[in-house]
Amino acid sequence: MGRACSICVRPDRKAIDTDLVGGVPLRTIAKGRDITIGSLSRHRQRHVSPALAALVKAEAEDDHNLTLLARLERHMSTVDRLLAHAEAQGSLATALQAVREARSLIELVARMTGELDERPQTLVVNLASSAEWIETRSVILAALARHPAARADVVAALSGGAVADASPRVIEGRVVPS
Repeated sequence: MGRACSICVRPDRKAIDTDLVGGVPLRTIAKGRDITIGSLSRHRQRHVSPALAALVKAEAEDDHNLTLLARLERHMSTVDRLLAHAEAQGSLATALQAVREARSLIELVARMTGELDERPQTLVVNLASSAEWIETRSVILAALARHPAARADVVAALSGGAVADASPRVIEGRVVPS
C-alpha cells in the first residue's frame, strides 16, 4: 500500500486545488507552503479529476448568484490568502498591495452594512432652552433693571419685536444702520 497524498491531508487543500485548476504555476503554489513541486504534480495527476476541476471552476464562476456582500466577502478571503502568501514569501511590496486592497474592501463592506456613514450630519442646537442662554439672559436683564427703557428695548429685541430707539447699532466694531 502506498503513502497517503501529502496534499490531500492538508487543511489548505481546497485553495491548492483551486490554484491547480486555475493554472497557477506549481512553483508559485509550492512557495511558502512547504510543499514540493513533485507532490503537487502527483496530486494534480492522481486526485484532481476533471469533475473536481469542473466543480472548482463552477464555484469560481458562480459569483453572479451571490449577493454583492457575499461576493465582497469572498474577495476578502482571497485577498487574505494572497496577503498570507506574500508575507510567507517575504514579498513586502505585494503584501502592502494586498493590505491596500483589503482596506478598500473593508471600507466598502462597512459602507454597505451601514457601519461607516460618511453623510454630513446636522446638529440642531436650541439656544433658547439651553441653560447657558437662560443664565446669560437673566444676567443681562438683571443688569438692565436700573435702566427700564434700555431693558424694554433689549427684551423687545430678544423677542423679535421692534426696538423703540432707531439709533445705529454696533456689530463687530462696525456701525450698522437699523
